Amino acid sequence: MSDTTPRYQPGQGFTCTAAGTIIGGQLVMTSGPAARNVVAATAAATNVVGVASRDAVSGQEVGVQNRGVYLLTATGSVLSGADVVAAATGTVATVGVNTFATVVGKALQDIANAQQGEVLLTL
Repeated sequence: MSDTTPRYQPGQGFTCTAAGTIIGGQLVMTSGPAARNVVAATAAATNVVGVASRDAVSGQEVGVQNRGVYLLTATGSVLSGADVVAAATGTVATVGVNTFATVVGKALQDIANAQQGEVLLTL
């Protein structure tokens, strides 16, 4: 059996290529067949890989973080302690019925609609 080493460690950033316009702080998901292409996450996305570290347009490299506490924008009100999922345009929302497989983290504070709050990413 041969040895192997991980290419990326959980909690460490990695670089992807934006396949569309991304705003720093948005959740991002994989996009298309090319390796490590990402776009802003959509509602209930199952392929979220982390949060963008900065703004980027299509073709630019963007850093992605997948563990830790980040200021994320809420769609709808989110209560402290709630499990959260990806929502439209890379935001987060409280987990809904039958969507537990898509949980991306836990809110660490109450977050009002369209406002930012601390979320612990657990990808």
